[in-house]
Amino acid sequence: MLAALSLLGLAGGWLYSPGEAELSRWAELYRRSGDSIVRLHYLVETRGFTAARFRGLLLLARSNYALSRRVNPDDPRSQVSLALLSYQAGEESAARSLLSAAATQQSEGPDRDAVVATLAIALSDTLSPGAIARARPFLLELAPGRPFLADAYHRAGQPELAARERESLARWAEAAMPVWLAMVGGCGLLLLIGMAGALIWAGREAARLLRGTRRAAPEALPRAPWEMREAVEALILLLFLGLAASTVIALFLPAAGGEALLALPVVVGGAGAIGWVALVSPGRLGLGWRRDHWRRDVWTGLVVSGIVVVPVLLLEQALQEVMQERPYGHPLIPVFSGITGWHGKLSLAVLACAIIPAVEESVFRGILYRALRRHWSVAGSALASAVVFAVAHGSAPALLPVAILGVVCAYLYETSGSLIAPTVAHGAFNAFNLAIVFALVG
Repeated sequence: MLAALSLLGLAGGWLYSPGEAELSRWAELYRRSGDSIVRLHYLVETRGFTAARFRGLLLLARSNYALSRRVNPDDPRSQVSLALLSYQAGEESAARSLLSAAATQQSEGPDRDAVVATLAIALSDTLSPGAIARARPFLLELAPGRPFLADAYHRAGQPELAARERESLARWAEAAMPVWLAMVGGCGLLLLIGMAGALIWAGREAARLLRGTRRAAPEALPRAPWEMREAVEALILLLFLGLAASTVIALFLPAAGGEALLALPVVVGGAGAIGWVALVSPGRLGLGWRRDHWRRDVWTGLVVSGIVVVPVLLLEQALQEVMQERPYGHPLIPVFSGITGWHGKLSLAVLACAIIPAVEESVFRGILYRALRRHWSVAGSALASAVVFAVAHGSAPALLPVAILGVVCAYLYETSGSLIAPTVAHGAFNAFNLAIVFALVG
């Protein structure tokens, strides 16, 4: 069993270790995240709010640009964006140092002239229209480049062009309003459900205590007809088939339907694991997809997810800041930078919030947790299955947050006797993450 778990950890780490191409996508993701945060800051300004109250947004954007620069030092866009934010913050020496380094680094690159022209604009008190013209196409690609460009026109004595650039900046910022409203609305709704459910639960518990009545015992989870050996074999099959599917995708389908193919290793591996357990326990496979109280289970899953999602995400962010050997990310996130169009985002949302949670809950709770429950207590089984669940996700900073999610899902499975509640909680947790990332990367 220990050998199988070691294999699980090694294979998971190999599967999600970023290669050079994936690191480039990470750099693009962080740069686009910084752009979206800068856009939100400009949107706040256009609404008449004092920019000083939202200085933390620009600090967060600078953090994203710094991460992008660290992941891919050859891309000048993140470095120049970081320099322009420093310039706007009054840190002119730091901005000039970053721009000088970017110009030196791009001695042979296609953006060299634009970076040099940007450096000239930052250094010169008297600006030439030629330098602004050379830098303008490059600056329009950068979120911090738009106000810098408007300021350059103003300093060059061209107020009409400066006003035009500021109007364009306002329209560009306003275009992000629907995305941010959708993100805030979706996340806020989940949090409200969580808080409302917590208050209802607390009220019911207080009423029971005042009446002197006991809380009803949870429904008994049916005993699994398979042993731990079959569960470990199912996990090994899950990894083997998942790795095989990932290899096939990498070799033969490198550019076709990335967001749809992302779920293929999980679905293929999960189908193999479930099929193996069904084979070794014929006629007795019951993972726990009971629909007796499905409305209650759906509500319970939403409430619990709304309660735990913010603490888990804050813990995840703190661990990411502490463990900076490489950027943290859920295996779903790198594909975001390559998605274009509403159909791609919709298909990824369905995969992340419905299909993948259903498969993972069937394997890690329906098979592994129930096999552990044949011999261990609820706490021990929940903890062990959650650790395996976290290791399978293959990222060191994510181990503890994902393990907490796994413990919560195991508790929901134990108390409800159905996989519906943990699957809903898992899917809602992913949906919360998706809403934030969609708003950041556009």
